[in-house]
Amino acid sequence: GGIISDYESSADPSRGPAAVQPANTDISSCSPNGYLPGSQPSFLFSYYDGSTPSNITDDYLALRMRLNGTVLEQRQVGLDSGHWYILIDIDNDGWKEFAIDIDGTVNSNRPDRVYLLYNDLPTNNVTPRSGAQRQNSDVLGGDEINLWYAAGPAATGTAQTNNHVRVLTATPACYGGSEFWLDVQMPITAFNVGGVQKLEPGTPARFLCSTSASAVDPLQKDWMLKVLSVPIFSDPWQPVVYASKTATLLEDNDANGAASPGDVLRYDITISNSGLLAMTNVIFYDMISDPNLQLVDGSVVTTGTIVKQTGNEVEVHFVSIPSGGSVTISFRATILFPQTPGVGVVSNQGQVSGSNFTSVLTDDPSTPTPQDATRTTLVIPPRLRITKEGPADANAGSNITFTGTLTNYGTQQAVDVVLVDQLPDGLTFVSSSHAAVYDSGANTVTWQLGTVGGGVSISGWLTVRVSDNVTDGTVLSNLFSVTWQGGGPATATANVTARTSPLLSIVKNGPATGTVGALLTYTGTLTNYGTGPAYNVVLVDQLPDGLTFISSSHGAIYDPPPVNTVTWNLGTLNSGASISGWLTVQVDNTVPNGTTLTDNFSITWEDSSGNPYGPVSSTVDTTIYTAPELTITKEGAAEVQAGSYLTFTGTLTNVGGSPADNVILVDYLPPGLTFVSSSHTAVYDPVSRTITWQLGTVGSGVAIPGWVTVHVDGSLPDGTLLSNLFSVTWKDGSGTD
Repeated sequence: GGIISDYESSADPSRGPAAVQPANTDISSCSPNGYLPGSQPSFLFSYYDGSTPSNITDDYLALRMRLNGTVLEQRQVGLDSGHWYILIDIDNDGWKEFAIDIDGTVNSNRPDRVYLLYNDLPTNNVTPRSGAQRQNSDVLGGDEINLWYAAGPAATGTAQTNNHVRVLTATPACYGGSEFWLDVQMPITAFNVGGVQKLEPGTPARFLCSTSASAVDPLQKDWMLKVLSVPIFSDPWQPVVYASKTATLLEDNDANGAASPGDVLRYDITISNSGLLAMTNVIFYDMISDPNLQLVDGSVVTTGTIVKQTGNEVEVHFVSIPSGGSVTISFRATILFPQTPGVGVVSNQGQVSGSNFTSVLTDDPSTPTPQDATRTTLVIPPRLRITKEGPADANAGSNITFTGTLTNYGTQQAVDVVLVDQLPDGLTFVSSSHAAVYDSGANTVTWQLGTVGGGVSISGWLTVRVSDNVTDGTVLSNLFSVTWQGGGPATATANVTARTSPLLSIVKNGPATGTVGALLTYTGTLTNYGTGPAYNVVLVDQLPDGLTFISSSHGAIYDPPPVNTVTWNLGTLNSGASISGWLTVQVDNTVPNGTTLTDNFSITWEDSSGNPYGPVSSTVDTTIYTAPELTITKEGAAEVQAGSYLTFTGTLTNVGGSPADNVILVDYLPPGLTFVSSSHTAVYDPVSRTITWQLGTVGSGVAIPGWVTVHVDGSLPDGTLLSNLFSVTWKDGSGTD
């Protein structure tokens, strides 16, 4: 059972490439192409269950290969080197697990010995060893363990009992040549590694048979049987399904001898049943999901019932496929030009389902991987595409940057690639990524990019300046154009509209603190920094609760609470012009102590086309005090000569809304400074080193300046830092500190 694949001229899938030594004994598939089951079996495998149920101690794995070619003495087992190899893969990761070595004698009809080898390093493959190296239970080179050994001879043509290899020659030939069976059997218990039974009924497996009889590394190979990922020994009274899919270049429209965009592929599917039971209610379904393939509608050819053959869906129904039977389906698909760079392959895979078997995927018979998609390599000539992006609008006199990406969507490289940017009047070159040549007369920027590989993208940027005297609303069209050897031009355009736009800003100033009932004055300046006049300029001051409008410069409209806004309609403000003004407000008597009032200016305007701009805002925060609130400043020299005199100055201010009573100012002198004199009346305590001023009551808004002179100790070391601290305390009208 299974599909025969000829590997005699290919790399050894177990070890890599090797110089092929043609075998004088070859597999016989009894099929003209060697890939599909012929009229007679080529390879048989069976599981012999001994007389003890559920006990593997008397069970055997039996393998039989059908061979044709030269049979020396009619009973040849080994050929020139005297070895046959059968590799067994049990987990579909390469032939890394087991190897059966049939060690024959040249020109003899009897094998000398049979070995079962196991690879104990999963990163390596089983390595052939010479007969002299193999002894029972020997560890060979760290990657191979001899699990089982049986000595010859084995009788020819006799029933298998305890003899483990035999040759049968009484086999009809497919093509008139000599043919024979090579039989080998292994006890199932031999597949036990470290107490773990690696092979038993239900284990998925694949087989690779080397009939070239060469023990070199890598093995010389001949053919491989693909048993798919299903148990190798299961109920024979069921369908055994295999679905192959091949792709043929049907229409080579560009006559390049390879699959390319615009060509047409024909997919051929063969669904075969090698089981003993017919497949029933069979459905073949193929959704062509590869974005680079398009089904040719109505192209399905089959003996089944066609349900779907449009819209990239193929569905065919069969009532049944008998034991040993097969059906075929074919359809055509056009290769589309890839919309993604770097695509070098198109792939397709269908599925076969039914009422009495497990669904299987179609398989590419030209590869050793089971149930893999059918892949077709594409050859795509170089085809370049370019994108270009930039701002939709730009101010006259400003710099703007365009970005773009050049991509080769082909699989072959593009040579002599030249990219040219044709700048319109109104744009001049400033700088760019990559090396560019600017021709100011032609107003072009040229990049010599050389070779761009298949699937490769190159990103870049270009900065240009918009002319100062460009007319408002002018559309500047910037064109990229790329050519390459045998192709082009491919182009991309970006349009930008030039604007002589007004751009207004506002600066606002005002007091940081205030008192209830006081008048506050805010000032501000409005400036047009843009390249064109600003029309319908409107300035709005949103007064917070707690402030009431008194007066302003220019003509303002006051909308009292609850709106509480002051509005100036300023008309037109030319480019570069400024307007300064002021606004006076009064603080309400009900504002709580410590409240921060935020006054917000905002401005809106239009350009010559009536397009709106703004708002642009500016705010000032003012903290309102009703209780007394004292602040103090202090200044003095940063450096002083030891032994000299030093004078500190300062100002005490009541920024609150009521008088401060019992005001006491204390100066804490550090060691090294001694009091000399001061403004106002002070008391010096030499023990605590403090100077105290009893200032009495300080009215709201009153500021008291003063000074104190001290002597610097002449014995102070150079670089001594002297820190002098002023501290002030006071009470409000209720006597609260």
